[in-house]
Amino acid sequence: TDGAKYNTYAAYLQDMWRIDDRWSLLSGLRYTHVEWDFDVASNSADDVTGGLRASYLIRDDMQAFVGVSKSFRAPNLVDLDGATDRASSGTINFGNPNLDPEYGYTVESGWNYTSGRDTLAASVFYTYLDNVIQTVYPVPSGPGETGNGESAVLRGFELQWDFGLPVLNGKDRRWALFGSVSLTDTEAKVPQSDGSIDTQPISRANRLFGKWGIRFEAERNWRASVQVRFHD
Repeated sequence: TDGAKYNTYAAYLQDMWRIDDRWSLLSGLRYTHVEWDFDVASNSADDVTGGLRASYLIRDDMQAFVGVSKSFRAPNLVDLDGATDRASSGTINFGNPNLDPEYGYTVESGWNYTSGRDTLAASVFYTYLDNVIQTVYPVPSGPGETGNGESAVLRGFELQWDFGLPVLNGKDRRWALFGSVSLTDTEAKVPQSDGSIDTQPISRANRLFGKWGIRFEAERNWRASVQVRFHD
């Protein structure tokens, strides 16, 4: 929409507490205020979010963690008044100026290894979303509309790595294999036009996503890489 205004203001606090030589606690709070104004809607939303993560140093190069957090997402201009083509299929999705914000609650746990510049990390997570912002398509066909679902769940894992190749590495250069892969299962409960509740995947979430590549670094100031990204 021409002339639309969308402003975000935020303030946050963060603290890292070293409990002892092995345990640490990372905590944070954030206040967010979002306001929008365009020809069919003028509104605002705000919330206080935060997180708490406890980490345990297993040994100098290895660490495990567990954490909980709350998130907040106000609808953006596309959600409120957009018209998008779903994967260039000709199926149009229209925005909804009456959307409510989305709230998320996450529990996660993970492990990471670091040796010099080599890293390996793995994590699992579970997220519950309330008022999930989701595209609703009528059955059997027709244009969709962005709406608030009742709730949604995301659960999955992520693996990341960055390992140097010792045969090719020298004093001032480093060849490394890097990448990441994540698998996410989603499930949203979305109200339908006939009053029923349909369970379907979250429209904006990729089930499988990742990248693989090789990178060359010279004297830590220069780097070049080739990578392949994939998603499902």
